[in-house]
Amino acid sequence: MKFALAHWRCDYKTLKRLAQKAEALDFDAFYYGEGLGVEAFSALAALSQVTERIRIGPGICFVTYRHPVMLAKVVSALDEISGGRVDLRLGAGAAPGFGIEKPSASTRVEQLDEALEITKNLWLYGRYFFGANEYAKNLAEKNSNLYIHSINEPLL
Repeated sequence: MKFALAHWRCDYKTLKRLAQKAEALDFDAFYYGEGLGVEAFSALAALSQVTERIRIGPGICFVTYRHPVMLAKVVSALDEISGGRVDLRLGAGAAPGFGIEKPSASTRVEQLDEALEITKNLWLYGRYFFGANEYAKNLAEKNSNLYIHSINEPLL
């Protein structure tokens, strides 16, 4: 059995304290959610430098707000910076308060499917064709785990 601590909406000083405490208590992972607090991937990069073993990742990364190629690139960089300790947890939700229109549930599920396909294939092959578009990125070798997060039936 593995244990993780997840937290949302706080300042970096609190995040740092929580991540270090989780690591000291031998938790397996620390996740920080996208929301109105410190930007998640910036915070996770900083946390990777003040922890040694614990896996890190977004609580849930909403693909509604992130282009899949840029997401693959950002997570690849974070994985390299952290020494291969990233878990990517994707979801089709949308955080309130971003000032960005929330697409329909069916559109968000389609966005998640597309993000999964593009991200996975960029990590596996470094080059990927999706429809008429070619995506080619030089990404670091991936050690990340990829999870799908859902609290509603449409993703099941």
